[in-house]
This record gives sequence, C-alpha cells and structure tokens, in this order.
Amino acid sequence: MKMKLSIKAALAAMCVAAAAGNALARTAADFFTEAPGSVLPLLDRNARLDMIDYFRHGLPTTTTNLFNGSSKVLSESENCIDVQISRDASLQIALLQLKNDTIIAVIETVLTPVADSGITFYRSDWSPAPKQPAMPAASDFIPKDRRKELKDAEMPPTAYIRASFNSSDGSFDFINTTPAYYTADSAPEGLAAMRHSIAMRFDGKRFIEITCPDEK
Repeated sequence: MKMKLSIKAALAAMCVAAAAGNALARTAADFFTEAPGSVLPLLDRNARLDMIDYFRHGLPTTTTNLFNGSSKVLSESENCIDVQISRDASLQIALLQLKNDTIIAVIETVLTPVADSGITFYRSDWSPAPKQPAMPAASDFIPKDRRKELKDAEMPPTAYIRASFNSSDGSFDFINTTPAYYTADSAPEGLAAMRHSIAMRFDGKRFIEITCPDEK
C-alpha cells in the first residue's frame, strides 16, 4: 500500500511539475496572440497569428489593423517580440521572471513627433501588476557626479524617452529623445548635461539603474 501511495504521489508531483513547465514555456509570441483587446485593440487574434506566420516564413507581407494601417512583426525571441503597429507606433511585449510569476512588460512607443514610450506591467493572466513604476525623469539622465552642481539648473519640464527591452539580459534601455524636441535657441540650460541613455532593471517594484552606457 505504501508503495502504491508513493507512486501516486510521485505521479502527481510529475504532473504538477509538467504543468508548471508548460506555463513557463510560453513565449512572448504566445502572450502577444493571447493579449486581450484592451491591451491590443487594433489587432484581433487572427491578425496577430497571421503576422507571426508571415514573420517566421520571412515574408514582407503586412497585416491591416483596425485603423487601416499596416502592422507587422519586426523581431522575435523567446522572451520578447517587437511589433510595428503603424507608421508612428510600435510595441514590444517582453517577459520577465520575478519570483514565482511571469511579468509581462508592454512597451508602447509613439512619435509625438519625438519618440516617446510608456510601459505597463501585467501578470501572466493579463491582470495589471500591482507595481507600475514611473518612467525615468529628466533628472535621472543627469550624471550622479553633476547633480549637486546642476540642482538649480533649468530642466526640460517633460522628458521624452524611447524605451526598449534587452532580451539578452532582461534589462531596459532608456534613450533620451528630448533634445530633438528643442531648437538650439529654446533648449533649457540643463538639457546639454543630460545623458543620451541609461540602462535599468525592474526589480518588481521600481526601475534601478545598472549601467551608464553613454555619457554624451
């Protein structure tokens, strides 16, 4: 009897492990196709499946979205998919493993006309994640060793930032596109001191800077 119970317990454990493994095996493309309409209102599920199929077969074919624009998949990896939604809008769906759950980062970038991004985090069931961190501010692009010197400098009231996910290490790159918004005569004093880019990680609560890849 004990042997039978042990076998049953082992089989049950194997089934649970297999189910967990299948959940973790879901790729960014899977989440892209399964995303609710509230997240991807311009593309229904069949359109998304077509886009993935075209991309994987190396076809240049685009898919017409609900605004009659042209959409297509630009790149795909296990944990990230890049999509051109229209001429002026693009989207990334990226997967992050935090604790016992998969967190989905949806990065939307629009030309305003300066490229500007927003990031929304979801749980694996597409419910909003409890922590929605703020995007970097203009002051975050000031080198740390100059912040005291520039604490009273005029800074741009709004920072325009293009965000992207780095599928190789799970970090986020934030590119400062604010300079493109100004002419030489209208630029705030602190604009010249802002770094071109910063790299950060999401720790489940906030973005934390990890590198300073470009100080220009």
